[in-house]
Amino acid sequence: RSTACFSAAASFDPEGGPLAYYWNTGDGLVNRNAVVLNHAWNVGGTYPLALSVSDMKGGVGSNGLTVTVSDPLDTWTAGGVGTTVNLQDLVSGKGRFVTIDWFGSTYLSWDGTNWENTGGLPNYDNSLSSHPQLAFGVNTFVGVGRRATTSTAQLCYSLDGRLWSEASFTGGLPPALDVAYGNGQFIAVGTGGTVLRSTNGINWTLTTVGGSPDFSFVTCDGTAWIAVALNTPGGYAERVWTSLDGASWSQQNLLGNQVMEVFSSGNTAYALGWYGGVQFSTDHGLTWQNATMPGTSRWSVYHAASSPDGTLLMAGQAMDESGSPAALLVSTDGRTWSRSSGNTNVASASHALAFGHGPFLSVESGGVTRRSAP
Repeated sequence: RSTACFSAAASFDPEGGPLAYYWNTGDGLVNRNAVVLNHAWNVGGTYPLALSVSDMKGGVGSNGLTVTVSDPLDTWTAGGVGTTVNLQDLVSGKGRFVTIDWFGSTYLSWDGTNWENTGGLPNYDNSLSSHPQLAFGVNTFVGVGRRATTSTAQLCYSLDGRLWSEASFTGGLPPALDVAYGNGQFIAVGTGGTVLRSTNGINWTLTTVGGSPDFSFVTCDGTAWIAVALNTPGGYAERVWTSLDGASWSQQNLLGNQVMEVFSSGNTAYALGWYGGVQFSTDHGLTWQNATMPGTSRWSVYHAASSPDGTLLMAGQAMDESGSPAALLVSTDGRTWSRSSGNTNVASASHALAFGHGPFLSVESGGVTRRSAP
């Protein structure tokens, strides 16, 4: 998000008194009383910019103009990886994108447009229900999910996103359902309190959490690990667990809705919910607050990504609007979200989002990819 600068320095009080400035940027945000406005609009579109200057004694002068904001998130280019199989997850690292399909086959791209099939995870379950997950850290790609024929965990690694090898870990564990990197280690989670930790993605150590929580998702906010488990066996993913080291875990409160994904950016953790919008935590998962969502509808939010400039992008649906339309949601602080002006097809079809090397990228069913303008 680029910032535009506007000045009211030409305003003056003939009597030499102080002036107050009210800027209305047309996007619902409150701006400070200042002679200069530096402002970034969250989403593209045409906005009325109005300025009122008061001498605070009854004298008021006004002026305005129209601002047109161009947004790269309004322009997406569709492509494909060369398969009709549904793509499941996506990561960016080492100057490349890596995506994986439901059968565990992997694909690599340097630009998000041109892709090569790089084989896939060895000894991986190639059924539609395996749902492989990816992570990147310490110059290593990690893929996790379910091992072929045994319905147990499979963990694999690659140093380049092309050649994949089986990692070393305790056999016979429940399938790994999610994996993330942070604080110098990877953590993969599964049912029955299963937590696997690795500093290099190659050698993994098992921790079994007391109470056998059925973990579904995991993320690291830069300080603590935050996992979400089912509230009851066979129930919804909404029970928060936290850990400072990935080995010792503490149970926290229920989030109050079914979680679809957890995600971290800028030392803040986010929980994306079914009919629950976006919740965020700035105290390492101990307490959660509801973000301000667009309009009056309840939102279901599914996938998220962030860019180095702090732009947060999520895909969701306005559940109370006619037809529950999908939309891309954009925020620069994670607390207040705006609805992108277009690209409902990206939001409705996305299975995963990532940022890398200039654009955001989405992967979808049928091997489809979509790349935002840089």
